[in-house]
Amino acid sequence: MEEATGLPYSSSFQGRFHGCGHDGHVTMLLGAARYLAMTRQFDGRVVFIFQPAEEGLGGALAMLEDELFDRFPCDALYGLHNAPELAFGQLEVTSGPAMAGAERFDITITGKGCHGAKPQSGRDPLIAGVALVQSLQTIVSRNLDARHPAVLSVTEFRAGTTWNVIPDTSRLSGTFRFFAPEVRDQIMRRMTTLCDATAAGYDVTIEVSFQSISRILINDEGAVRNVLMAASDVLGDAAASRAALPVMGSEDMGDLLAAVPGAFFRLGHGTGIPLHNPGFRIDDRILPLGASIFARLVERSTGSSMAPTPLGSQ
Repeated sequence: MEEATGLPYSSSFQGRFHGCGHDGHVTMLLGAARYLAMTRQFDGRVVFIFQPAEEGLGGALAMLEDELFDRFPCDALYGLHNAPELAFGQLEVTSGPAMAGAERFDITITGKGCHGAKPQSGRDPLIAGVALVQSLQTIVSRNLDARHPAVLSVTEFRAGTTWNVIPDTSRLSGTFRFFAPEVRDQIMRRMTTLCDATAAGYDVTIEVSFQSISRILINDEGAVRNVLMAASDVLGDAAASRAALPVMGSEDMGDLLAAVPGAFFRLGHGTGIPLHNPGFRIDDRILPLGASIFARLVERSTGSSMAPTPLGSQ
């Protein structure tokens, strides 16, 4: 997307802004690594994982296929994500299923193009696409058990190149999120059925494909307790809490946690500007807080009794 923050370090490439704060996460981890290398108040080996290609590009799976944990065995994993909707310095962590699994879908509708003045001579893939978008929205509300959280969103609709021609094709893309594999399978079956029915009803052909983005992220209870204790050391007891509900967002840390137990938590910075928004920015003041929590997790896990020193105060 196009960055609209107006910051002096805004993206210098047009249309290339991710708006999620991963540079901040890298900075926190580097800060923790530097602090631990300087203080050495831990016993054992600490592995810092800098994963490429997060959010749909398979970075976690690629590292696993490259034998990450065979080469660097780990007893526990910890990760965080900034949270603009949480108050500054507020940490939340959820035990058990904490973030949804994610699938991407791509749908191609092929009809027969014609002049906009003579729609009867063609087979309109745009009208079929509009009908399909509306039908897909009924899957969660009418086909799934309401006790199982799920969401389906069509996020992209492309058709045509000019104002007076009905195109040959239209394309839809989107995502759905779930907390149970059987829900994922049910959504995929229902989507396929609706595509077939729409194709027959509008005399077009429809192809749908699915791509697994990330599995359900499940936090280990023992690791969650470690996060809360480390966060209390750094932020104070009132700032570290358990989240009552999981979030529908997804994170391929779930692939890593399926291999090694651990916990993924969120650290608030209170800007209120959502992730993946053209105006997103991270409050840099949380960088030393995140780094300190990572460092304290290491110190606590290896028995250090030293009082924590927030990295920003050194």
